[in-house]
Amino acid sequence: MGRRPLYLTGVSLALIFAFPLFWMIGSGSVPLFIFAIVFSYSIIYGLMYSIQPALFTELFSTEVRYSGVSLGSQLAGVIGGMTPMVCAFLIKWSDGAAWPLSLWLGAMALITLFATLKTKETLHQDLSTDRSE
Repeated sequence: MGRRPLYLTGVSLALIFAFPLFWMIGSGSVPLFIFAIVFSYSIIYGLMYSIQPALFTELFSTEVRYSGVSLGSQLAGVIGGMTPMVCAFLIKWSDGAAWPLSLWLGAMALITLFATLKTKETLHQDLSTDRSE
């Protein structure tokens, strides 16, 4: 099946689920809260992060693979590490409403979706040869 289609499925579900997620969490219903958390972590998170190391590794040729994945990971940590502060600001700005968090999650999912669409599927390709393009 390949890694790219699974990653695209996960990020598409994250985009679709951005608004229902926070509605379910804030609904006051325990079953909806449990469903939202379990679905998010087991399906969406599982689809994306189970194959992410292999997907990211295959984006780079063998000569720069370690540096490329490391640089991407470190930059994502720095930029993604600001998310709690952004979310705290959005909650304060909106007087406790969850819709700005849904917009933030949706925007991040859209960026990830477009970036993933720009990648190439590496299923059935020899990754030991130089693939510089």
